[in-house]
Amino acid sequence: MRYSIIQDIFDGVRGQYENIERNEAARKLDDECLKLYDDLKKILNDEQKEKLEIFINKNMENESETTFAYYKEGLKIGLLLFAECLQD
Repeated sequence: MRYSIIQDIFDGVRGQYENIERNEAARKLDDECLKLYDDLKKILNDEQKEKLEIFINKNMENESETTFAYYKEGLKIGLLLFAECLQD
């Protein structure tokens, strides 16, 4: 049988967050953010900690929406390129 991207997506091999390899720069930024978060949690009062958590959650929601918009735009461009290639 030939390779099938559809089968890979269905099987969870491709397109799953857990399976996407992140580069060293992204992993380093994660570590730096976690250290800053831990440092802030030590010095903030309870009300400030609660606001920090709300901010982090809203920021994550925003990042998710933005990432999805970029994904959709990239997919649209890819499909338009594919359609143009079929015309030649």
